[in-house]
Amino acid sequence: MGLSPRTLRPANSASALQPLWVAAAYPGEGGTGETTRVRAFVFISRDGRDFISVGPDDGVLVPQRGINDPTVLWWRGKYYMCYSDGSSGWDSNPPTIHIVQSDDLVAWTPVVSIAVGSQSGDNIVNIPTWVVDGIGPAVVYVPNSTHYVEVIRPNSANPSAWGSSSNWSSPVAITDASATTLVQGNTFIAYKAGTYYMAFNDVGWQGYKKRTSSSLLSGWSAASALGVGTEADSGDTLPLVITSGGKFRAYVSNGNSTTYEMWYYESDDFATWGPAVPLTFVGAGAGYLFNWAHVGIVRATPSLISRLFADYTPQMILLQTIGGETMTDLSEDPLRTIQYA
Repeated sequence: MGLSPRTLRPANSASALQPLWVAAAYPGEGGTGETTRVRAFVFISRDGRDFISVGPDDGVLVPQRGINDPTVLWWRGKYYMCYSDGSSGWDSNPPTIHIVQSDDLVAWTPVVSIAVGSQSGDNIVNIPTWVVDGIGPAVVYVPNSTHYVEVIRPNSANPSAWGSSSNWSSPVAITDASATTLVQGNTFIAYKAGTYYMAFNDVGWQGYKKRTSSSLLSGWSAASALGVGTEADSGDTLPLVITSGGKFRAYVSNGNSTTYEMWYYESDDFATWGPAVPLTFVGAGAGYLFNWAHVGIVRATPSLISRLFADYTPQMILLQTIGGETMTDLSEDPLRTIQYA
């Protein structure tokens, strides 16, 4: 492949963990004929646009109860994925959010399962997603039975305490400035400089909206149009991300149309958005198609870098691509800990 590694070592402690885009996804019903929400894939990217799988061809996680809407957080040196039950778990279990952890985005071990409601005729939990603010991590989600926007938060920011559901708060519904509970579709929140920003779609999947607040739990502004393009004007809202440069990046998809298309838009002010940028996903096994992905920014841990070198030849192509002609100490390279002797 032209450039072969002979020595792998961290450049220094400061650069040992560099920002990296990650996407967690389950495949839609497509070429494999498999029912959706069975398995999870994890992809990495230098730019949040072109992603490549970091795991086996058939995904990194296949829970017994299926998997719905996985999302990845990097926190205190490890990766934490939260997700809800897939279709095999909806009928016989209460609405539940599961959390697993990993050192390398590929091998995952259970942390905790948290029931966020009682068993009913509709036990689906939509888009459990991490939000990190000045307090620490929290999980925002939307029960399918009510479409309330709700939050749970660990009692400690130390992950060593997350393993018991008793160390997590009871669900709290988010309210607007008039103390009315928010009833919405897919909802994503980002935190920047003391302000919370929300991107969401209506329950009927029509159009993309936004709100802001100085509090995670209350005081949210009235909904207004997000203002992005119309490439997917009746699809899914996907994550709202603050880039390392401080820009807002809103991801959207034609997910419910099953057209397997996703885009992002960027903004400096959460008001005026640039053109749609299409996403690509490669490296998954033949027949797996993706119409939904939860994108975020994590860090490239030494364990992840070691796995890329040891296991997956296609990832070496990505690493060469993101580095250009040289891979040594690139100021904008999120994997610049990779050096060649």
